Amino acid sequence: MSRDLIRQLKALKHEAVMPNTGWVEKNRALLLSQINNTVSDRTSIPFSQRVTVAFSIFMPESMVAGAVRAAAIFLIISLVAPSLYYGTVMASEGALPGDGLYSAKRYAERIQVTLIGLLGDNKSETKFHVELAKRRADETRRIVNDPKKVSNVASTVADLRSEIATIGDKLNQNDGALGADVAKDIKQNTDQIKDVLQSAKNDLLSASNGNGDSLAQDVRATRDLVQDISTKAVEVMVTKHLEGDTSVSKDDVKAAINSMVNNNIADLTQSNQNIAGLQTALQTAKSESSSTTKDFNDKVITAFDKTIQAAQVSNTISAEANRKAAEVTQLLSNNQLSTAVDRMKDLTQVTRDVENISDKTITQSQPLLPVVLVAAVSSSINIMSSTIMSSTPIIVSTTEIKKTN
Repeated sequence: MSRDLIRQLKALKHEAVMPNTGWVEKNRALLLSQINNTVSDRTSIPFSQRVTVAFSIFMPESMVAGAVRAAAIFLIISLVAPSLYYGTVMASEGALPGDGLYSAKRYAERIQVTLIGLLGDNKSETKFHVELAKRRADETRRIVNDPKKVSNVASTVADLRSEIATIGDKLNQNDGALGADVAKDIKQNTDQIKDVLQSAKNDLLSASNGNGDSLAQDVRATRDLVQDISTKAVEVMVTKHLEGDTSVSKDDVKAAINSMVNNNIADLTQSNQNIAGLQTALQTAKSESSSTTKDFNDKVITAFDKTIQAAQVSNTISAEANRKAAEVTQLLSNNQLSTAVDRMKDLTQVTRDVENISDKTITQSQPLLPVVLVAAVSSSINIMSSTIMSSTPIIVSTTEIKKTN
């Protein structure tokens, strides 16, 4: 290579190499035209086609159409069904047995039970069954006085018994999942359920229809089952506390047992008052015998004699119940918690014996009660009238005084 050529190349290394401006202008349009002619236009692919292509990666082409359709249906259900579900649940929340939406309410509850069960949280599941039991008890109370719905009492009470049995199974489990605090919650709620069922039973006993007695017995049997679960809950509280469970204190346990004592004494008092009230009504009806037939009067006398006998027996049993209540109180003061619960069971049975006497006496007098109550009300009105007349001053006009003079 000649020295002149080498020198020229070195000179180009240090200077800017710029293309000819004319050449650039001339060839720019040509190059762009060739690019446009060789690249196809961009087209948008529909979403459904994209989904089909995606599914075809994982399955045979013959199955893709069915899979896409199933996915679309699932998407619609997942978006629309929840709104329909919650709308139905909210609308059926206050439904009672016999209402059109009640089946939807129960169906929603079953779904909730299933979902909670899948979570495996024993405490939450137990508390939800307690809540369901409270709902069934409240429904029972609300329909016992409705002639159109009272026929649903038996099935509603049966559902309540099922919930109570489930709660009992939870309490009987020895896996330690339920602590003393849960047992305390069960005790408090079952006490409320018991009171609601007691009110429903009294309403049924006072009903004049012949079906009321059998329904009242059904409700009472369920109430006794609820009371047994309440007692079982207290037993669990005692056991857990003695094992070192600190979720409840000794004072909490004593308060729970004392509550059972007070509830039994209140039930005992109510039963005795029912017998005494019936006895008073029958006594009043006897004194008004001139306004009734001889046959009816004989029935009243027989019923009255039975109430006297019932009162004597119930008073004897009540005295025993009071002794047992005092014994439980003494055991608590000595911190003998387990023994106190055992004595409490005895007290509960004695209280039920008195209630049996009361319910039987009321049931036997049921056919007479409408007339007896009318007689009692008439007698009360007469007594009130006599009292008013005797206490009202007699006003004499001046005209009558002049006539006397």
